[in-house]
Amino acid sequence: MPCCDLMYESVLFVILYQEVSVTPHSPAPSPARQRPPSRAPRPPAHRRPSLWSRLGKLVMVLAAAGFVFALIELANYGLQALRSRQQAAVLQQANLLAIQEAAAYTASPTPQAASAAASPPATDSSPSTTSPTATPITFKIMSPRFAKLKQQNQDIVAWLTIPEQLDIAVVQRDNTYYLNRDYLGYHNDNGAIFLDMGCDLTGNPKALILYGHNMKTGAMFGNLRKYETYSYFRTHPIITCDTQYEEGDFLVFAALRVNTVYGSTRFVNYTMYNQMTSAQQEETLAALLRLNAFPAPVDVNTGDQLLILSTCTGDDRERLLVCARRVRPGESTHPRSNASAGNRPILKKLQRR
Repeated sequence: MPCCDLMYESVLFVILYQEVSVTPHSPAPSPARQRPPSRAPRPPAHRRPSLWSRLGKLVMVLAAAGFVFALIELANYGLQALRSRQQAAVLQQANLLAIQEAAAYTASPTPQAASAAASPPATDSSPSTTSPTATPITFKIMSPRFAKLKQQNQDIVAWLTIPEQLDIAVVQRDNTYYLNRDYLGYHNDNGAIFLDMGCDLTGNPKALILYGHNMKTGAMFGNLRKYETYSYFRTHPIITCDTQYEEGDFLVFAALRVNTVYGSTRFVNYTMYNQMTSAQQEETLAALLRLNAFPAPVDVNTGDQLLILSTCTGDDRERLLVCARRVRPGESTHPRSNASAGNRPILKKLQRR
């Protein structure tokens, strides 16, 4: 039925139109615009440090290391100097006690000596016989003072005293052991005052040769340089050096600098004085007097026992010497002694060159 078909198509068209008008048209969603993935920032180009920059850093590191090392060495130096002073104070106290005990021992006679003095001498009724003459054997007896000091160290053989400067023990072994060891044998850059190994105190050495470091703190022989000053040389003429067998005062007659290089104009072979002949000793003594900073105020010859204090200077080829001779019997140790009192004055009038 064509009419019905036409009506059906018209109704269908109306229904479709209404659906289209009721449901709004929405455009198909367009794909979202995606940003391209961001790239990681490139690191800045690595520039190789220049040679000068590297050298500057190296210098700074070395300077810092040197500064730290200097601080450590300075602290160690101070600790060693403190330890050296403490040990010297302990030895000084031990020396005073030893002197007091020795004086008490000398003042009180032994029971054997007292009984021998009280008993009458024994008489011999037998006929006298002539015994052959025997050569007496001479030997030295160690003083009780040093027997006490050797309890601290068996190497202690003498005691050196310079007024207002030194009051210290002297040791003896070889000529290298105490260069960097203290009096108890512990490592110490200050070292110790030691007697030359060639000086045999059991005999009669012609010279007592003592060595010590020239410390900037004034320790050991650090103040011997004062003897190069005229006023100090004149006002400090006496040095005391007591050995384990005998006591002794020595009179300063020279302060000088010598060279250790053989053939030098200032070379003096003073270290071998005890092994020299009389003629060689005269030559050595003449050289010491020739190089003396001041005119020799006293008479000195090869018959005198010498005391030679030797220390280093800033030059490895140079040594500072302070030389003295033992005070002779009848001389006074006071520079202004009265000759009419029976003592010959030992100091003449000093004059500058």
